Amino acid sequence: MLAWHRELIRLRREVPALADPDVGDVEVRFDEVAGWLVLERGPLSVVCNLSGFEQTVPLGGGDESIVAAETVLIVG
Repeated sequence: MLAWHRELIRLRREVPALADPDVGDVEVRFDEVAGWLVLERGPLSVVCNLSGFEQTVPLGGGDESIVAAETVLIVG
């Protein structure tokens, strides 16, 4: 978990869109039935798959690349 937080801190330092305090251009999309949420800010998309299973989440066109990923298993 510590390594994951360090990775997120590194990304915030290196990617200007993550450090911008203006949240005016942030857009959020979600599908409650499928269980996913996408937060878009500038050129970045943060994708949260809350479904408990692997699935494809639609992103808004363009050249996407994964800069960080983490799998979290929630046992309830």
